[in-house]
Amino acid sequence: MNASEDDETLVCPGCNSTDVIGISYGYPGPEAYAASGRGEIKFGGCRIMKNSPDWYCKACRCSWPDPERIKQSAKVEQMPVSRAGSRKKEQDDG
Repeated sequence: MNASEDDETLVCPGCNSTDVIGISYGYPGPEAYAASGRGEIKFGGCRIMKNSPDWYCKACRCSWPDPERIKQSAKVEQMPVSRAGSRKKEQDDG
């Protein structure tokens, strides 16, 4: 998130505008449709990918992912994966 040090105002990395809204993913309900109609959120589709944007600038139409979410995603990818049966197979082979 690009926020100033004084507050939590998002700033567009493309044009420095503060006219920034969040991008919503998934199947939208009535409240989301209403928020979209008021220009409070932008729909991003049904699937969110690793580098999917989280923020949208209404001034220059720039969109970008939240750096904190990308960092968290990278941490999850680095975690060891446990596969069912892999320990038993190692014991049988050894």
